[in-house]
Amino acid sequence: GFAIDWSEQSWYLTRARLLKQGASSSKIAGAYALHLKEIKFLAQAPSYDLYIKKYGHKADVMTQARYQFILKNLRVDAIEDYRGLKQPMLLLLGGKDLNVDILNTKSVVEKVINSQQSIQISIIKNATHGMLDDKYFNEQTPGFSFFLKLIWKEEKAFVPEFYTVLDRWLSRQK
Repeated sequence: GFAIDWSEQSWYLTRARLLKQGASSSKIAGAYALHLKEIKFLAQAPSYDLYIKKYGHKADVMTQARYQFILKNLRVDAIEDYRGLKQPMLLLLGGKDLNVDILNTKSVVEKVINSQQSIQISIIKNATHGMLDDKYFNEQTPGFSFFLKLIWKEEKAFVPEFYTVLDRWLSRQK
């Protein structure tokens, strides 16, 4: 699954991280207010120097390359990518995705595609963003141990339902 709107996606990632850390509702509300303020600032497309002056004190300050990437994609909205889609598509959404608000993605795509029969949307219950088994792999920012587990589990790293849904969908394609 993927995000529809970058700004919403950014907040979803932050909120999911805070919830996983056990943050209070007031801390989450404060983080949301800061998020809105930062998005408003970025929407003005300020220089990297201005960004550093304003946010350089933060622990997670962006590199200049990342900053330019964010500015370039800040207003990206995937809705138009679905309108009039003719080719068959399988949209897989991980039920335990910490990176994408899958319910929002599903809802938006369903509204846009209307009756297009060429798109199948499937939520894989215990899958992560990458269709991996959430018992072992549900992390927003994978580290070295994640990759060791991936090597150890091999194809069993994927949740079994992923293969089933994919096989059924592929068998219906001509």
